Amino acid sequence: MPVHLINAEVYVGRGKFDKRSNVAISGGKIKSVGTAAPPRGGKRVSFGDLHEQYLDWTQGPLTEVGKRPVPKDAGNLVVDCSGLRIYPGMIEPHCHITCFEDGAGPVGSQGNDTSDPNTAHLDIKDSMWPEDLAVPDARQAGITTAAVFPGSANLIGGMIVVAKMYGRTVDEMVIVEKQGLKMALGENPMRVYGQGQNRFPKTRFGNAAGIRTALDEALHYGATLDAWKKKSKAEQAKSPFKRDRKLENILGALRGEYPVRCHAHRVDDIYTAIRLSKEYGFELVLEHMTEAYKIAEYIGREKIKGTLGPYLTSRVKYELRERSTRSGGILDDNGILFAFQTDHPVLPIQTLPLAAAWAVKDGMDEAAAVDSITINAAKVLGIDKRTGSIAARKDADLFITDGDLLDTRHHVLATFIDGFCVHAV
Repeated sequence: MPVHLINAEVYVGRGKFDKRSNVAISGGKIKSVGTAAPPRGGKRVSFGDLHEQYLDWTQGPLTEVGKRPVPKDAGNLVVDCSGLRIYPGMIEPHCHITCFEDGAGPVGSQGNDTSDPNTAHLDIKDSMWPEDLAVPDARQAGITTAAVFPGSANLIGGMIVVAKMYGRTVDEMVIVEKQGLKMALGENPMRVYGQGQNRFPKTRFGNAAGIRTALDEALHYGATLDAWKKKSKAEQAKSPFKRDRKLENILGALRGEYPVRCHAHRVDDIYTAIRLSKEYGFELVLEHMTEAYKIAEYIGREKIKGTLGPYLTSRVKYELRERSTRSGGILDDNGILFAFQTDHPVLPIQTLPLAAAWAVKDGMDEAAAVDSITINAAKVLGIDKRTGSIAARKDADLFITDGDLLDTRHHVLATFIDGFCVHAV
């Protein structure tokens, strides 16, 4: 279904727009961007017309696992976007959408399993609920992709996935399995286990020790597995290797298959996360980074990336006392690759652009702020080759507004994911 969005201001990154530009979409991908005119004889349609095709798809057969759905070809369709802006779909790099379900109360809280401080064997995909009311909220705001995390009750919470913000099943939503392994330092594990259950860990050095123990066990598991693989098939058959998914998932991070994404608000917890990454050699992505602005030069020098936020909440716990809305500008000035996050449902996911706007108000470069919720978020998640910017051959994930993204008065008129118009007004 070649769709041509014409006469728009198209965001091309670093604060720049192509004026009166056209975006052609076909087969779920961006076909071209520029001044090339659409073919003659194209049918003029509205966003609403395209949205109807998406609604028809939602009533059709489920997509085969492992295959991304694409809109059906309906000939050349043209939408005049004069006076409008086209932005790449925003990317939420850290949230709990679909596993802390909106409007469901305790029964919808499926993101923390507080049975053990180490639940590395859990996969958040198995708790995701595609009918979460927050998913259409995301689309209506122009958010097309999100990293979905286990919560931070546990020292090691489980596996993270990346999902598109549409789909009737989890398999239609998820585009990256095992994007990272969630870990957490600071108050949360101490509160849940030390205070709530009167068990280990009760302290910050207990947190670090618990993680080290798990990492050491995973290394031993890996060495044992490697030795077993060297045995003959006859020997392997006599003594089958006992699989341990908890240790297997930790080992994957230690062997560089995916990063450790570590919840760390306070400076001391950030240092501990970095120390652990150096000791064990895993790739570290810092999550929340509330006090990272205090040591931004060091983090920048170490080339550690991360997500920042949410910083528009009240100070509900001690480790948030010294947060600052100037953080974004300070991290950017120190060359740190980071992306704003809402930690939904801590903040509603649709407030993601508000975090960037507030950072601009408090000194952050405007272009850097927009990039931090689009292409830089994609880089943090390792998906920048397929989404995060408007470029040929990338996924057709974008949205159209009647104004500046960082102006809270703008309206999102349409959102496209994989070429589907999943939202229209």
